[in-house]
Amino acid sequence: MIVPTLKALVGSKFEYKMSPQGELSDVKVPEGLVKALKEAGPAASNVGLFSEEGLKNMILETSLLLPKDVEKNKSWTRQTKIPSPPIGTMLIDKTYTYEGPDKDGGKITLTAKVNLEPDPKSPFEIKLANQEGKGTFYFDSKAGHVVSSDVTERVELLIKVMNTEVNQSNDISTVIKLVDVKEGEPK
Repeated sequence: MIVPTLKALVGSKFEYKMSPQGELSDVKVPEGLVKALKEAGPAASNVGLFSEEGLKNMILETSLLLPKDVEKNKSWTRQTKIPSPPIGTMLIDKTYTYEGPDKDGGKITLTAKVNLEPDPKSPFEIKLANQEGKGTFYFDSKAGHVVSSDVTERVELLIKVMNTEVNQSNDISTVIKLVDVKEGEPK
């Protein structure tokens, strides 16, 4: 059921606006992907990661929000909450560290810790079994924006339904690269 959605997601180009500190807004999901979501049926298109809102959240979560002052070897944190019906809410604590200049720009690393607040109304008993989140961002200080990022997350859940236990592993890798759009080319 979700295979068409996954195929449509690979290589999709999302548009968004970015503030001077890197905060994203106005995320637009590509029309072809919205169509694939609708065609996949309600199980894939109405809730969680594979909803239009879920995909927007995924893009927002992979962004880099810079503090006003960035110093080499200094870290800053950010916590976000992502609703994941019917499982509950994922709490993500992110720690960013500016590593200094690199051949690709200013290098910022990310480590993330995921926790789960289960939905008390969920028909499942869910426990977070394992998790890992990491990433790298490259920032062009002269241009004042991120030029690329590579963020990976792995979340393993232990789900108990009636008397059956299911191990579910979610691996998400998001690569973002800023590209120049020449006049007359589609955005």
